[in-house]
Amino acid sequence: MDAKNVANQLSNSGVQIPGFRRDPRMLETILNKHILPLTVLGSFSVGLLAGIADLTGALGTGTGILLTVGILYKLYEQMEQMKIFDLYPSIGDMIKE
Repeated sequence: MDAKNVANQLSNSGVQIPGFRRDPRMLETILNKHILPLTVLGSFSVGLLAGIADLTGALGTGTGILLTVGILYKLYEQMEQMKIFDLYPSIGDMIKE
């Protein structure tokens, strides 16, 4: 899906970005700016996870990789709930950007 289709879906579902007009073209512009870096970061993360799993041999199965990703995501959610990223902005900078 391209940014235009995603922007139309978000607009139809009532999503609005604070500080911006409620217009699919604005959403498309913002999405175009963020899609490439997020794709590269996501691909790098998956590759790094697969590489570490291959090197250690402990996470060689698909189930082990999925379990590791699930645990890391749950850890991230818990850190969000505890407002760790507000207390320690450097951690947030490492993870979010």
